[in-house]
Amino acid sequence: MFKLPVLFLTFLAIVTTASAQGQTDNPVQKRVEMAVSQLKSGNADQQFAALAELGDMGPLAKSAVSDLVATLKASNDIALQHEVLIALERIGTEANSAIPTIAKYLDNESPVLQHQALHTLRQMGPLAKPVVPQVLKALESQSPVISTAAAWTLASIADDVTVKRQAALVLVNGLKSKDPNILSDSVTGLSELGKPAVSGLSNLLSDSNSAIAMHAADALGLMGPVAAPATGELLKSLQHQDENVAAHAAQALGAIASNPKTVVPALTEQLGSQSEMIRIASAFSLGRFGGDAKSAVPQLAKTLSDSSVDVRVAAAQALASIGPDAAGAVPQLNKAIDDTAGLVTLSAFEALGAIKGPAVDVLVQRMDDPNYLPLAAAVLGQIGPDAAPATLSLVNRLQSTKDPEAQFEILVALGSIGPKAEKAVEPLMKLAKTGKDRTRRGAIYALAK
Repeated sequence: MFKLPVLFLTFLAIVTTASAQGQTDNPVQKRVEMAVSQLKSGNADQQFAALAELGDMGPLAKSAVSDLVATLKASNDIALQHEVLIALERIGTEANSAIPTIAKYLDNESPVLQHQALHTLRQMGPLAKPVVPQVLKALESQSPVISTAAAWTLASIADDVTVKRQAALVLVNGLKSKDPNILSDSVTGLSELGKPAVSGLSNLLSDSNSAIAMHAADALGLMGPVAAPATGELLKSLQHQDENVAAHAAQALGAIASNPKTVVPALTEQLGSQSEMIRIASAFSLGRFGGDAKSAVPQLAKTLSDSSVDVRVAAAQALASIGPDAAGAVPQLNKAIDDTAGLVTLSAFEALGAIKGPAVDVLVQRMDDPNYLPLAAAVLGQIGPDAAPATLSLVNRLQSTKDPEAQFEILVALGSIGPKAEKAVEPLMKLAKTGKDRTRRGAIYALAK
């Protein structure tokens, strides 16, 4: 009879034991098992605590789905059933085996459970496609809360164009509601529907009710590039007499980021609007176009001296997003560093870092000020190899400053510049031998780079 070597048997025993321990010691599984135990306790407080715990775990609680379904079927407590549905919603697609049970609640007498069942099914995405017929029935509900939730769910789970159009009609109508929940569901649902909803939303931009026009702009913005066909109507909305509508239209144009040749000049013009809200939205949206908004750089540079702090921040951030093509704004960004608002200062530094090479000289000058030295050095480090002309200046500041933070940022910057910072090798070698702990480690790091 063949006998296995003793060493092999010992190894096999160790591996088997370790594997078994790994299964029982799994902290996630332990949490699930403990929560399931509480769920089965019959104690209401423990059950609600268990449902909150399983919901917090999300997909990691997938092994508890069968127990959640069992609880759903066994309970007549609306509050408990509602919390179970929420837990299944948070577990998401990993709870897809519960879809048939969840769908039964679409016929429940409680509108609260109907509404939550729809939201839970929505989280299942296309996996819930088999229950589209039941959701379509909910779409015909006399309750706008239920019909709107059903429409949003169909936007997420259905793939039939006709069904999506039916959902779009309900969601577009939901934008006329004064109920914040219906409005929220409608805007988000329309954004998920995408193309089938663009035409209807475009028409609503000219609605006499400013709130409806504003929400239509929001929905189009959430769609992104898919809503490009609505660009023309959104451009008209920039001239809307209600600044809220105009500002939201500006935001949407940035999110869609289509047709820069037409949109960028229009947004640039709005930087001169009397409305602070419109100026902020326009600056932010110009940044969304990146290098395609290069023509807006001169006006954005002027906007850095706007009377509003928020507008100045938005302008600096837009220039940062435009990047190297915003080199013409370096002088104004340099001036903006001295802004009385700290957020403007930080945004100006960020923009200079994004502009890269053309901003190096200004950043070197800013290192002369001890207050800005660490930040200027850090930005030079972000620029990387393109900041090589600053190498000697960085070395000089390293040798002259006693600020540990500044020394650290300078060493990191030299490391980021890499081989192009070869002129720093000798002083770095010296620091690597004689510097204090943190400085010495930083010098070694820079040399390694």
